[in-house]
Amino acid sequence: MNKKSFSLAIDVPFKGQETLILPLDASRPIQGTLYKKISTELVKAGRYSSLKILDDFLLKNRLFFSDLKNIDSNYCDSGCLEGKLTHYSNGNVDFERKMLGKYEYHASFGQLEANEYRFIRLEGVRQTKNSQKEQRVLALDLIVDSCGSI
Repeated sequence: MNKKSFSLAIDVPFKGQETLILPLDASRPIQGTLYKKISTELVKAGRYSSLKILDDFLLKNRLFFSDLKNIDSNYCDSGCLEGKLTHYSNGNVDFERKMLGKYEYHASFGQLEANEYRFIRLEGVRQTKNSQKEQRVLALDLIVDSCGSI
């Protein structure tokens, strides 16, 4: 993560590197080979609602990282991290924010070491029919090392 974007690169054995780039500036489009492949396949399959949920999930990630980037500035005196903290205990933090329809965005931070979170889970969940259980539909787990801290 830098001041302009959140970038994720995954090295896939025998295939090469896949990328996802979320510009923190909302006027710039989501980029990367991973996003292009997933969105193209969803369009081919006619799964336009799934593509909307994916785009909303990525938008929430963009907003979340943008808010985190500005949390110590005057920009964040009000309005940052629109959503709610649902859990804070022993260095673990859980955050929720509304998405499209019956979906919610969840961010969980854990394994706090030397004032840095080493594990971050970002997920899109929805309530299942006739149940209070949540179904995880999208997830991104980040293991943060010393050279990739946020």
